[in-house]
Amino acid sequence: MLSRFMRMFLLCVFLLSLASPGFAARRSSLGGNLLIKDTDDVFFLPHRVADYNRLVTFDMGTDNTLGSAGIIFGNESFVFGTFTHRSDFLGQIANAFFTIGDAQIGLDGTNDYFGAVDPPGPSPGPYQWFDFVFGWEGGGNPWGIRLAIGRNQLDQPGAGGDDKNDVTAFDIIVGFEISDIDLAAEFTYAGAKTDIAGTSVDESSPVGFAVAARKTAVEDSDDLQLGWLGMFNYTSAGRDFTPDGGTKEETDRSLTSFVFGAGPVYQPHERTSVSAYGTLEYNRAHANDKTASTKATDTEYIIPGWHIASEIELASWLQARAGVVSRFVITHDKLETTAGEAKAQTSELEFDWHTGLGVQLGDFMFDGYLNPSVLTTGTDLLGNSSQLFGMVTASYAF
Repeated sequence: MLSRFMRMFLLCVFLLSLASPGFAARRSSLGGNLLIKDTDDVFFLPHRVADYNRLVTFDMGTDNTLGSAGIIFGNESFVFGTFTHRSDFLGQIANAFFTIGDAQIGLDGTNDYFGAVDPPGPSPGPYQWFDFVFGWEGGGNPWGIRLAIGRNQLDQPGAGGDDKNDVTAFDIIVGFEISDIDLAAEFTYAGAKTDIAGTSVDESSPVGFAVAARKTAVEDSDDLQLGWLGMFNYTSAGRDFTPDGGTKEETDRSLTSFVFGAGPVYQPHERTSVSAYGTLEYNRAHANDKTASTKATDTEYIIPGWHIASEIELASWLQARAGVVSRFVITHDKLETTAGEAKAQTSELEFDWHTGLGVQLGDFMFDGYLNPSVLTTGTDLLGNSSQLFGMVTASYAF
């Protein structure tokens, strides 16, 4: 039995969490560990939508304009899910493998598309219009499709005519399971164009393709099992950019990345999981500026990357979670110009720890990602201004 003090403390934590801002918390609390199954799987492994049939979920951000929501419902033969205001619907497979969890926090519905490593073309940031997930059974195996469309248009008068910014984005992911292995393939397209006073100053049409596979623990097994995952992504784009008062610059860009990882997974039942796997990761961003006759190549090797996470059931209604990401990153930068070639190399160890908790009361589920500073400096309750939770998700199974 919990002491009266502990019961009151946990009750205070729970009530504070309901008033705290947050975003897609469970996987982020686990450091983005992909070998522990999560509801967010449906966005890059859409056939998993059948695992969460009859669910409504809300992600709450740092103010009332940040967040997302979705509902999943259906029957034994067909499941349908629809979501709004998600910002990870372009390049979602690569995004899932290269972040600590739900990376849309703070993006206000926009999409960075390629990430921060020399993106090929403009980062258009379209707002999502539609985001649908379909799941069904075919040939004795689960299948699924995620279809997302984004659009952003801004027309306004300028000094010499109308200024226009137009972005359209399309993303489709097909997934299925065979022999307990999750497989998915993604195709991404985005067209972005900016006109100032009727003249095109920036135009790009990036195209991306990605494939992914995952093998994780079979549920309700007391055995320590071997899990593994892999991902390959390639994106290319030609960009025409005309600076103010300058001449048009033509650039071809590409981004190639892959991840492979393996390690032990333990899942004795649904509410307790332990996962630890190492990864080999690779990113190569290349830009060929045809106008200036320069080539820039940024190559990143992660050898090794470590992902360790656990989710422990402390009581029938309470879970504690923690996750660690440790990556040794080696970076090679090369710049080729008409004057010669310049190279640079760096290496560093990146380390992040994450933690959170889950509360389940009947069919209601609450997941909170704890701000790291809270564990060492306290919250408002203890005289500190830190927010208790950085991310919050509330779900209800019906």
